[in-house]
Amino acid sequence: MLPLVLVAFALATVLTTSHALLRASSNHMPFEPAWLLRVGSALLLYGAVFFAYSIVLKYFDLSVLYPAYTSMSILGVFLVGVLYFGEHFTIAKLLGMIAIIVGVSLMAS
Repeated sequence: MLPLVLVAFALATVLTTSHALLRASSNHMPFEPAWLLRVGSALLLYGAVFFAYSIVLKYFDLSVLYPAYTSMSILGVFLVGVLYFGEHFTIAKLLGMIAIIVGVSLMAS
């Protein structure tokens, strides 16, 4: 179980970073150097996640790994949005995060 959690966490971290870069790119005009750097980096990270994902699927069940890493990524994007980008925190969002975590835990059991 620990290897699955570690792999899912690694994938989620890279995916969350790529989403944060895309959000950060929205502060720049399209095709200016800062925008190109952020969007290009995000695309490279997306590619790295899917490349790594295609390899680790050999060792883990799709029905467990995919929900685990995507739910961790959703949680990560939520935290980055609130803590770094100053997006609104609501009880509804918190309940949604709890529901996702409970759902993935049930699927993994």
